[in-house]
Amino acid sequence: MPSISLDTVNRTLLCLSEIGAATVVEGSGDAKRFDGNLQRHQHFKCVKCKRIVDFYHKAFDNIEVPESVRERFVVLRKTVYFEGICDLCSKGR
Repeated sequence: MPSISLDTVNRTLLCLSEIGAATVVEGSGDAKRFDGNLQRHQHFKCVKCKRIVDFYHKAFDNIEVPESVRERFVVLRKTVYFEGICDLCSKGR
């Protein structure tokens, strides 16, 4: 829908994130990226093309929060996020 403003899209995505229908993919300062996949999964971000790829590794579901963190903070979410060069970029595409 080309007539929808970017501001409307951004506000809608932020609203979806606030109500739990999407999550913000944490990153390294680039534009916000949103994820509608609410199943447990992790992310890989290519530092070259900025593509974000979902993957799932069961062992990451059970990452323990260090006691020193639990004593000071209430952890609401744990995420795993990898950065590197994706398969497409490493093949020179």
